[in-house]
Amino acid sequence: MFSKIKKFLHQKVFYINNFNLLLIIVFLNLIIQFFPNLKLDLTANHLHTLSPATKKIIKNLDDVVNLKFYVSSQLPSQFKSLSQDLNHLLDACHQLNPSKFIVTRLNPDKDESIKNQAIKDGVQPLNFSSLKQDKFEISTAFFALMLSYGDKNQLLPITTDIDNSEYYLLSAIKQLTSDQKPTFCLTSGHGELDYSQTSLLHRYLGQLYQIEDLDLSDPDQQIADDVSLILSLGPQQAFDQDSIDQISQYIAQKKAFILFIDSVNLDVNLSSQPLNHPHIEKLLSKYGIKLLPKVVADTSSLIANFKSAKGPFLTQYPFWLKILPSTFNPDIPAVSSLSQLSVYWPSALEISDPAQVLFSSSSHSWLVDGQQSSFNPTQISRPKSTDSHSYPLSAINTQDAKLAVVADTDLLKDNFVANDPSSLALLMNLVDYFSADDSLLTVRAKNFAIAPILPLEHQQQQIVRWINLALPLLILLILFFLLRFWRKRYHQSLTL
Repeated sequence: MFSKIKKFLHQKVFYINNFNLLLIIVFLNLIIQFFPNLKLDLTANHLHTLSPATKKIIKNLDDVVNLKFYVSSQLPSQFKSLSQDLNHLLDACHQLNPSKFIVTRLNPDKDESIKNQAIKDGVQPLNFSSLKQDKFEISTAFFALMLSYGDKNQLLPITTDIDNSEYYLLSAIKQLTSDQKPTFCLTSGHGELDYSQTSLLHRYLGQLYQIEDLDLSDPDQQIADDVSLILSLGPQQAFDQDSIDQISQYIAQKKAFILFIDSVNLDVNLSSQPLNHPHIEKLLSKYGIKLLPKVVADTSSLIANFKSAKGPFLTQYPFWLKILPSTFNPDIPAVSSLSQLSVYWPSALEISDPAQVLFSSSSHSWLVDGQQSSFNPTQISRPKSTDSHSYPLSAINTQDAKLAVVADTDLLKDNFVANDPSSLALLMNLVDYFSADDSLLTVRAKNFAIAPILPLEHQQQQIVRWINLALPLLILLILFFLLRFWRKRYHQSLTL
């Protein structure tokens, strides 16, 4: 009799616990229902939370910013998640300042007048194919933002090239609310990267800054006194002494100079040819930065697609480096918030005071002579692990100058930017950093990052392999004995 009563009590406790669990679930659902804006952002870069810079600018708007969001009901698949994230972003901004940040959502599919207004505002419809009734049809959709501030308007087309809507929205607001765009000069006349190679770069820089050409190969061209930032992208020919003298005098005034440069040039057959920059190298050494005629290879690298006589093949290519988050300088805001970056055939730098390293290769990298005949992936020899070190790939001097050097130019080319746009974030971070516009740095760095698998030594790989084999079996054995112990105690309690 007593055992039956005890069994009944055990069953009753079981049902009560289940009922309590159900009540907790219902209670949590009610909280979510009544507090829809309550959310917990667990992403590493707080992707779904407004940055302090955005909150400050939205709260301190002097006048009304009217934002028209043209969005069709039927969107291409790659825009649907972006549309949802953008709606959350706009709602969060509106809640910060409802009277000064006004959002109007317009669907051109439902109203012909809205469609005509979108076209009048300069919105280009998206063309995409869709499957309807077992047939592919070409459809059009609208997806763009139009911002108005006073008598100024700016169209902000939304694309998936760079997944950072908050940054581009904030930068557009800053442009509308400021008197003029920041201006900087782009050097030319020495074989620098041109528009055909860097159209994506020019496209995004043109949205944010006023760009002026500076051809120092022209004897009549002089650096104007009001120029505060000069950008040089991959000069192939050496600067003459007159050009270097101008740049030297300019840097001595603590005006910003950003240089992307290679010590080696590769042709389509991956054969190398050293580049000589005697005057610019002498200038850089004055500020603690030395460009070495060496190319850095690294085990922390990307997969590349190559062609051979037998056909295309994929291989891990050590000259395409994957920069690890731990190698970014945490003391420099321009790179401290970056979580990923890819560089291609980078040159090595040698750094001395007062210059600082911006980022470097991993500790599993090595140097290759820039004068070797080929960088063909089938002819790469790897050194012993004892010959591996970390090498600086970028440097900055803010003590007696405003000088930044990145020992790679390929990372800015369209074909590489399309695969990894973080190089644009690096460049624009440096521009903003030297322009004293730190507010945009933390916003631009909020992007989806890939967490790379760190390379392991052979002994560490063996340890991990044995742990992977033994740990699941050990967990199963522990669970088996625990379950057996609990069942035994349960049956003993019923027989008492």
